[in-house]
Amino acid sequence: TGPWHTMASKLGRRALLILARGAEEMEAVISADVMRRGGIDVTVAGLNESGPILCSRNVQVQPDMALGEVEKSGVYDAVVLPGGNGGAKELSDVRSSF
Repeated sequence: TGPWHTMASKLGRRALLILARGAEEMEAVISADVMRRGGIDVTVAGLNESGPILCSRNVQVQPDMALGEVEKSGVYDAVVLPGGNGGAKELSDVRSSF
């Protein structure tokens, strides 16, 4: 905690982290961790599902919800897209608008 944590909490900052199959798990988990330590409310959304997402090094990460459910949870200040070859390919294949 510290001054940045207090300021972010007061501002009510929110971030959406979209997790796709094959994403680099360290980019996802460390990004979420650092933002949460900074007082940012982070929602992890599975690109195509709400169940566990298999990341690039065979680590499963459980998202908070599916991306399709995010619309119901309000507005976000930032969107985070973790990389990794498989995750980037999955994200680039999306043809719908959100």
